[in-house]
Amino acid sequence: NILVAVCSITWSTAQFTFADHHEPNPLVGKIQQFYMDLSQGKFEAALSFVKTGSAGYMPYGIITDIPNEAAKTIAAAQMKEDREKGYVLSIRPKHINITMLGSGTALATYYVEGKEAQPEDVPKHVLNRATLVLAKENDDWQIVHWHISKLETESND
Repeated sequence: NILVAVCSITWSTAQFTFADHHEPNPLVGKIQQFYMDLSQGKFEAALSFVKTGSAGYMPYGIITDIPNEAAKTIAAAQMKEDREKGYVLSIRPKHINITMLGSGTALATYYVEGKEAQPEDVPKHVLNRATLVLAKENDDWQIVHWHISKLETESND
């Protein structure tokens, strides 16, 4: 029992110290949730983190823009339809680095890793590099620009 008590005290101290001096940036959690929502097919929730009027580059050099709420609705419906047809997307961000550029602007750089497949294909490992520009309006952070590029794709050959 004494050993358990000592371990509990040490653990509690470590937790307090970590939370007290290394509080994670809340944007890290928002970015993680964004990818979780995408991977779970919660496209409307994911796109609520993207500001209307924003644009960015997707892997393969495709530029995407979200000019208005109608475009968000269409994008979410298309992603849902693709998922129902068998498109696989299971990705997560790794090594998220947040650089604050003042109190209302931030830059996030990280890797995105996971599995992706077109309908009837075997899922392939993907590793992408990502950059987000985020802006805060009325205490709400949103993505205002993104750039995602392929680092590697595992071949099935």
